[in-house]
Amino acid sequence: MPTDDSTPTESAVEVSAEISPEILSAVKAVTDPQRGFESPEAAYEAYSSGHREGDAIHQMRALTDDSQKISAVQMIIGLGMTAAFDKPRETDVKSLMAKYGLGDEAKLRQPPPGITEKSTDRERQLAMAGMISNPIAFMMESAEYLKTVGNLKRNVNTHDGEILDVVITGETATTMLKQQRGRKPIAFRKSQGGWLVEIEAQLFGKSLGVTTSGSGNIDRFGMGRNKEAQPTIEAISLADVQNAWKVSVNYQQQTAESALQDIADKSGLKIFEQPDFAETLQKKVDVTMNDVAVVRIIEEICTQAGLHPRYKAGAVALSEGPRTLPMTFAGPFLVEATKTQEMLPNAFVRIEFQCFAAGLPSAVCARMAGMYLSSEEKDDSITAAFPDLVAGDGSALVTKADVGFPAKASLSSVQFKTSVQVAKALQNVDRIAEFESRISWMFPQQIHSATFEEIAEGNNVKAGNTTLSITRVRDGAQKTIEMNLDGLTHKELSVTATDADGKAIAGTRIAGSSYKGETASVYVQEEVKQLVVHVMQDNVRADFPFRFPEIPLANHFDQPAELEQVIIDGDDPLPIEFLRIKEENGNRSSVFRWSNQTNKDVFLVKGRIEFLDADGKAIKELEVNQQGNRILLDFAETEETNFFGNWLPEGTESAKINFNSIEFVDTTTWTAPETS
Repeated sequence: MPTDDSTPTESAVEVSAEISPEILSAVKAVTDPQRGFESPEAAYEAYSSGHREGDAIHQMRALTDDSQKISAVQMIIGLGMTAAFDKPRETDVKSLMAKYGLGDEAKLRQPPPGITEKSTDRERQLAMAGMISNPIAFMMESAEYLKTVGNLKRNVNTHDGEILDVVITGETATTMLKQQRGRKPIAFRKSQGGWLVEIEAQLFGKSLGVTTSGSGNIDRFGMGRNKEAQPTIEAISLADVQNAWKVSVNYQQQTAESALQDIADKSGLKIFEQPDFAETLQKKVDVTMNDVAVVRIIEEICTQAGLHPRYKAGAVALSEGPRTLPMTFAGPFLVEATKTQEMLPNAFVRIEFQCFAAGLPSAVCARMAGMYLSSEEKDDSITAAFPDLVAGDGSALVTKADVGFPAKASLSSVQFKTSVQVAKALQNVDRIAEFESRISWMFPQQIHSATFEEIAEGNNVKAGNTTLSITRVRDGAQKTIEMNLDGLTHKELSVTATDADGKAIAGTRIAGSSYKGETASVYVQEEVKQLVVHVMQDNVRADFPFRFPEIPLANHFDQPAELEQVIIDGDDPLPIEFLRIKEENGNRSSVFRWSNQTNKDVFLVKGRIEFLDADGKAIKELEVNQQGNRILLDFAETEETNFFGNWLPEGTESAKINFNSIEFVDTTTWTAPETS
């Protein structure tokens, strides 16, 4: 057996059946212990050129042993995406993965042996590499297979850029790679043969200028669903809304753990179990506060312990050190910037915010649960307006607030998120100036409730002076209950659906229509036993203003100094051609190949699609209006897509698209010239 498990011999490779002589030869070449380069710069150039030219041997020879294993693990993701988006190749991918011991999908979803909550991404990926019978052979064979896949996105400039000053410290070296999409840290390690590239578990770190803070971190806490009991709507006075959340505490020389547990118990929060903070939480804190929000107390305890809290409805978790983005308070709420994404080189920034409050009366949580955000004052929405933001030096920006997500609630806490898009954030915009805003929403002072004991068409109930009637019940992925509202609007109603055990069903929502009189549709995610309808009257508005601090933009120096004009390489900015009809799960869609021949990332395209029969005759024409999550198609990228023709009229054998206009991520536009 070899002494270095990353340098396979014939006997080590025999673990995997049917490895071709070509792959065996490639494995020996890339694991040669004498490989290496005279300088870090030369090592990176070898790695980068190997990627550009599709030469996996040249690319992998420039990597350290551990980096080769990490690359093999990351190849699993590439194969998985190929199988997911190209079903005919799914059998090939599963066969290839099974050949190297990766046939058990359930096992792949579990943490590798020896991995715990404390393990780093690097440790996880290296442990997963140990699950592959021969990670280097797997990497090389996978790379050869993916060359046959025609619809993979090309990662523009991912491995190209300008190497900045290299700092060498003994056997290691570090530098930054300056690219069109920002800067990425790169590490190198010296082997017996010379310098090699050391890939991080996140492929040279974060890209696109992403900064996360507080509740923006994604892990088991951030992704897990908190199954909390749903509060029931009831009337509440404005005085209680304004004051019932205020708490007083006096923690003197208490451990941070005991202080946090006490305020969590008082406010109905669960503390997410994180054993790695056990020692830190034994630090002593002194916190005396009167008539303040629960979140203020939690923030102060964590600050004194050298931590910062993260929130979601019903729960709180911890992270090391202070936040990297600012936050403020608005009455019972903490308002935090959780993420900034500076999209380079598009002079575009997306800022995500979260608002969270705990220790609230259940009537407050019930009223806010499921509400959407609005920049305008509406009876059925939470107003969380973000004004037109300006740069730190006062210069104008282009601001657009997103709709956000519906508020989530537990019995005593509420969480809601939104984001703001900022365009024309050029190189000189190093920060967003502080701004003023408010959180407000309407509360009923009087509620009339009535219960539908049986969910059936024709049943009616009396709520106050109003008669509500069920006009239609539809079953499906979710149950839909339609009602006549007797002159009311759906904005005056709240509903609670309960299951056979009498428990409130989470995610129940109501929408309305004025077509043929005022009606409402109630959407329930589970089988419903009873439906309680609440008619809300005498609404008043609770209002909590706040001033948000400056938001730093850490990567502004890599934004352009000014917006470039659109440059088209050829006659057509987005040439698109029909490839084939794709049939999957009984559905037919049209697959196109299109290319971005401009110098900018595409956000939105508009035009017309023609569906053609076997003779090339148009069957139907439709408007095309397609946009991406800011980037629909990267500059200089070519890809295959079927999102333009997911629905095909009967008899369609091909399709044709003409684009009328394009909006780019930096908000510049292109319009097709008029034809005479």
